[in-house]
Amino acid sequence: MPKYLTLVLLLIVTNSYAQNGKIIGIIYSSGQTISQSIVMLNPVSKFTFSDTSGKFVFKNLIDGNYTLSFSKIGCIPQTKTVKILNGKTIYLTIHLLQNSINIKAITIHAHKWVQGYIFGKYDLQLRPASSTQDLLRLVPGLFIAQHAGGGKAEQIFMRGFDIDHGTDFAIYVDGMPVNMTSHAHGQGYADLHFLIPE
Repeated sequence: MPKYLTLVLLLIVTNSYAQNGKIIGIIYSSGQTISQSIVMLNPVSKFTFSDTSGKFVFKNLIDGNYTLSFSKIGCIPQTKTVKILNGKTIYLTIHLLQNSINIKAITIHAHKWVQGYIFGKYDLQLRPASSTQDLLRLVPGLFIAQHAGGGKAEQIFMRGFDIDHGTDFAIYVDGMPVNMTSHAHGQGYADLHFLIPE
């Protein structure tokens, strides 16, 4: 009976010993540690990123051969093969050579795209407005703010974009354009304070 127990204990120790391998490394480029470098570990298909001090770690590895691939934008990719024996830790220092980044020219073509929103007396009856700011709030996706007090056009934000006081955003009242093409405060300045909602 005691021999049987001893055998079981030896198997457990051997099994856990085989899973303790580690790979610890640090990545440099031009004498500086680099963060956010991608480190791939095969054949186990694991990956990690180097931290702010250039370090990376892979834990709980069984004995065997591993291939590490290192890549970072602006550096030449590098590959290294290591072998873990008896659950030991492998320490690596990787030096990535810098490489120029060639970006192809990008051509942007503008297409005329106009989206309008018209509101009339029924909108005002359903949603009464007490100021010009309330009128603008009827437009879907539009947010306004008054950051300087009265007497100045509202700051307009449309679907995440800052439109200033009317840049790239046209406002008409009964067909009359409100935006001013030239204004001391900015192009397209749109001041609706002349309009009385009632």
